[in-house]
Amino acid sequence: MKRTSTTTAAQFRLVLLLFLVFLAYVPSLSGGFLNFDDPWMVSENALYLKPSLAGLWDTWTDFGEQTRLLLGAEYLPLRDTSVWIEAQVYGLNPQLMRATNLAIYLVAIATMTHAMRRTLGNNWRTDFLVALFALHPIHAESVAWITGRKDVLGLLFFGLALLVHAGKSRHRKVLVPLLVAGAQLSKVLFVVTVAIFVLQDLLAKRSLVEKRQYQVYARTAVVSLAIVFWQWSVSQSVGMTWDPPGGSRLHAAMTMGPVWLRYLQALFFPSNLSIVQEVASLTRWSLPSIVGVTVVLFGLVGALYVWRKHANARFFVAWGWFFLPLVPVSQLVVFVQHSMADRYLLISVMGGCIFIHLLLEEHRRFAPILAGVLCATLWATTMHRALLFSDNILIFQDAVAKTEHDALAPYQLGMAWEAEKNDEAAISSYAVALERDHNNSESARRATNNIAKLLARRGDLTGAEHYLREGQPRWPSDPKLFGNLAEVVRRQPAKRAEALMLYRQLVTKFPHYKPGLQRFNAYFPHVAR
Repeated sequence: MKRTSTTTAAQFRLVLLLFLVFLAYVPSLSGGFLNFDDPWMVSENALYLKPSLAGLWDTWTDFGEQTRLLLGAEYLPLRDTSVWIEAQVYGLNPQLMRATNLAIYLVAIATMTHAMRRTLGNNWRTDFLVALFALHPIHAESVAWITGRKDVLGLLFFGLALLVHAGKSRHRKVLVPLLVAGAQLSKVLFVVTVAIFVLQDLLAKRSLVEKRQYQVYARTAVVSLAIVFWQWSVSQSVGMTWDPPGGSRLHAAMTMGPVWLRYLQALFFPSNLSIVQEVASLTRWSLPSIVGVTVVLFGLVGALYVWRKHANARFFVAWGWFFLPLVPVSQLVVFVQHSMADRYLLISVMGGCIFIHLLLEEHRRFAPILAGVLCATLWATTMHRALLFSDNILIFQDAVAKTEHDALAPYQLGMAWEAEKNDEAAISSYAVALERDHNNSESARRATNNIAKLLARRGDLTGAEHYLREGQPRWPSDPKLFGNLAEVVRRQPAKRAEALMLYRQLVTKFPHYKPGLQRFNAYFPHVAR
């Protein structure tokens, strides 16, 4: 009778958690495609617009530059297969695709719950640990953004791998490497899973040198390293390589110090979450750099000391679960496109959750009350972020407010306003992007063309010309900007001679730019080039 009661209580806790997670993300389900990666990765992707078995086969076997760039220059065929299946079943419907993301996440949380119960025991404290993980707003970027499919799909395979690894099945040596391969073929970040297995075994107080455990570690490591080597080779083959921030690994460490501090803040006080994160590349040590690196190193030293002095490895587990998943995106081993993103904390969140779990273990008298307050706070914050991800304007207004120097957030906000036919707000946002830009960024270049287009459409040719003339020396190799300048000048009758000169320069400098050549021939048909 007691066992039945315990099982029923455990089932109720899991159903309640999944229901709360579902409610938190309901505000995101009505949204469409975000204008940030969703168009080119999903809604306008030729491989998905005309789904066919040949297209599916290409996602697995075509390593040519054109196909790889369509898929983000990453080899993630399981992610691509999931989108292909959706295209076959109900088309590229953004609301249904958002619902699919949430469904995958719910199943992943269920598997994580069972995995941690096998690891730590089937009790409310274990379920609270998973609840912190499941309700943390860091996951909003992965769940409520269609492009986050690779995150939630990888998390599902990761949870299944933890579940099987925590069990005693004689098939573990085969199933675990296969599940890890599934996670890695969904998202490269899961290359660290074999290290997480070690941490999981430390939590469960299992022997790390038992023959069966060692075999699982070894086989998983071989499979994982082979896959990541192949994924890296595919990315390199299409030229998707980056220099370290600041130009060297030492400078990268200086740059990442403040990032690690911000990651820690995001775990415990998630006020800086944003779809756009700006990170300054540093070439000398600053106070945040020193503090960030020191916190990480002293965290490791302190955790090792507690493990050795008190035979308690759980603080080391918390540190490892936070930091090890960040190694692939730390800019110290490999160099990735973005130095910081909320989604990079996808599984690192568990490190912070384990730390909080340990603290509550030391204060059991107040644990239930504190657990309830924490879960309620995270739930409300996640619901808010899910709402932001339902709308282009909301999410980029939030990003503009949380950044100071980067032009990307106001540029994307301008695109969102333009899609809503609010030219006034779009012009204002593009102007902010140009005010922020100091590095002649791609966002500022596009903002220049867009603000000129909108001003010209409103009849303000002088204003459009002003922005284009300022932009032309900053981006002299952009034929579209040069062509727009020539066109705006042509539309001013008093400047026809100057327009002819500009069009001649355009077709001479950019002879393969077809719109420029067509306009030149149409406007000046009897004038020699």
